[in-house]
This record gives sequence, structure tokens and C-alpha cells, in this order.
Amino acid sequence: MRPHRLVTVVVALGLVFSVSPAFARTPKPTLAQIEAAKIAEQNRRAAAHAASAKVADATQTLRTLTSRSDAARSQYQSAQRELKGATRVSQSANIHAKKTVLAVSSAHQKIGRLASNAYIMGGGLTDIEPLLSSNGPQDLVDRLSTL
Repeated sequence: MRPHRLVTVVVALGLVFSVSPAFARTPKPTLAQIEAAKIAEQNRRAAAHAASAKVADATQTLRTLTSRSDAARSQYQSAQRELKGATRVSQSANIHAKKTVLAVSSAHQKIGRLASNAYIMGGGLTDIEPLLSSNGPQDLVDRLSTL
């Protein structure tokens, strides 16, 4: 290498190292800066610990609420099953009630015919007296079927 080039390279390198902050010496922190950094680190640790405690509390609350939700869901599903059963019983009772109303209506018509026949034929009410003294619709239906 020529001396002229060597001098140019050395000068260029000298300029690069003296101007570039990456190659420059970093100043040492003072004791006050070190203490401030320690305090800041302690504050960050305390904040992280507090946040960790909040997360743990929230997790426990979530578990409790999930347990309650599962119990409520189970009760709701049980109530739905009971409602379906009660609805079937109600529908069956409704059908039975309609049949009974029809039977009573038919019995009233038969009683009316018996009464009018007894009146027209001149007979007494002895034939229909058991019907008139019946104890409820089922007893009436039973007595009509006997006649």
C-alpha cells in the first residue's frame, strides 16, 4: 500500500471513531442514577406483583362464577324437563275434561228426553229420580249407562 493511501485510511478511521456515537465511550452512570434505577425497578416489581395478585383474584372470581353458572344451567334444564312433563299432564287432563264435558252434555240431553217422555207418557219421575239425585258427573254417567 502506498503511504498516501495508508494516511487517508487512518484519518478516515479516526474520523469515524471520533464522530460515531456507537464507537464513542459511553459515560458511566453516577451513584444517584444507579439508585434511581434500583428504586424504579422496585416500583416495577411491586406493580407487577400487585397486577399478579389482581389476576389471581380475578381468576378465582371467574372460577366461582363459572361454578354458579353451571349450577344455574343445571337447574334451568331440570325446570325445562319438569315443564315438559307438566305440560303433557296438563294436555292429558284437558283432553279428559273435554271428554267429560261432552259426556255430561250428552247425559243432560238424555235426562231431558227421559223427563219429556215420562211427562208425555203420563208416568212419574221414578224412572229418572236416580239420575236427578246423582253425586257428581261420574256418578251421573255411571247411572246413565245403567239405564
